[in-house]
Amino acid sequence: MSSNSTILIIDDAKDMLMLLEFDLIQAGYKVLSASGGAQALEILNRQLVDLVLLDLHMPNVSGTEVLTHIMRME
Repeated sequence: MSSNSTILIIDDAKDMLMLLEFDLIQAGYKVLSASGGAQALEILNRQLVDLVLLDLHMPNVSGTEVLTHIMRME
């Protein structure tokens, strides 16, 4: 994957989100972040990403629900 790639990080743990975001930006990637499943779905419906880093255990819209949505996308 090139450093021009866009990575979406989805995690309800703010410290993990910030840590991953920092490391990936330092590596030269474009990073989008979502603090939950609902926010992630909004991002995925309007923008293409190259990689998703997804926490499966989140309140409200779970990571499993987000994954199901991603698998149904064309």
